[in-house]
Amino acid sequence: MREKHKIFAAILFIALVAVIAIYSLPSGQKGETGETQPSQPSEIRWMSYEDAVKEANETGKPIFMVFRESGCPWCDTYESTTLEDPDIVKCINEHFLPVKISCDERSDLCVKYGIRAVPTTIIEEGGKVVVRKEGYLTSDELMQILSQWCD
Repeated sequence: MREKHKIFAAILFIALVAVIAIYSLPSGQKGETGETQPSQPSEIRWMSYEDAVKEANETGKPIFMVFRESGCPWCDTYESTTLEDPDIVKCINEHFLPVKISCDERSDLCVKYGIRAVPTTIIEEGGKVVVRKEGYLTSDELMQILSQWCD
């Protein structure tokens, strides 16, 4: 009889560990119908300039570029507020090839695009600059710019 209790306790323990493990995994969000939806990425999936240009030539997707410098407080604020807004992140990840460019490290690109102030946001489509905004942008200001590409 005692052996059955040990087996039952072991099975119960394994089941409890399995339930805890399942609920500890990152979960999706509940949709309107109650079904689990995959979670949205919480940050922009930045890529290199070279990879973005190559993919833009293959797919026709526009390139979203942010030019910055180290020690720039407005650059840090732009990244920690506007560029972390969930709607902005979703729009950029779905519709653009995002590139963050440090003028400290890539002065060649800063010269190429005529960067005079940071942060500067540029959208290039079909090899042409179609949007250029110097300075900090709020989430509302950036979303207004992005709205022609994002639903």
